[in-house]
Order: sequence, then C-alpha cells, then structure tokens
Amino acid sequence: MHTLREMVDTLVLPAVFSYAGSLASGAAQAKSAGIKEVPQVERANEVGRLARQLTARRTAMSRVIDRAEAMHDAPTKAAMLLTHGGADTMGDVRTACDALELIVADELWPLPKYREMLFPV
Repeated sequence: MHTLREMVDTLVLPAVFSYAGSLASGAAQAKSAGIKEVPQVERANEVGRLARQLTARRTAMSRVIDRAEAMHDAPTKAAMLLTHGGADTMGDVRTACDALELIVADELWPLPKYREMLFPV
C-alpha cells in the first residue's frame, strides 16, 4: 500500500496534472483563436473528474495505512489489510489509475501501459 501511494503521488498524479494542464492550455488557445468546437474542454473535465476520484481514493487508502500502523496485534492488522479495509481500498485506487491510464497521453504516462507489457512492439 505504501508503494502504491508513492507511485500515485510521484508518478501518476503528476502525469495527470501535466496532461490536464496541456488540455487546458490547448483549449484556451483554441478559444482565443475563435474556434467554436473545443473538445479539449470535455476531455479536461473528464481527466479532472478522474483525478479527483483518484485523490479521494488515495486519501482513503492512506487512512487504512494509518489505522493498520496503529494496530499492535499482527493477526488483526493482517485481517484488516486483506479484507475490505486494505485490499478493496487498493483495488479502488488501481481502478482509478487504470481509467486514467487509458486517457493520459502516452508520452506523459510514466509507467508501462498494459498493452505495452502484453503486446510488445
């Protein structure tokens, strides 16, 4: 869980924010040029919604980490981390990251994408 949190904080969210910034910049330039249809706005809103979702899920996972680290009974701690408290929270974070992986531009995504690992070119 610590590793996933660090990856979200140092790799995924910075890439997402960079992509959102480039979308916003492109949208602003298009609007200032008088272009009426600016699809970057819709995509930027989608990225923002998913980033907010990821941030909330990451925060929930951090709470689980804090609760687990405060436990002194190893079997109780293990049970909490393997059930709804830990495993499900990690799964929620992964689901949000997976959704963003499909949207963020390849050149900005800092990790190998599933298709790259499964079907090397």
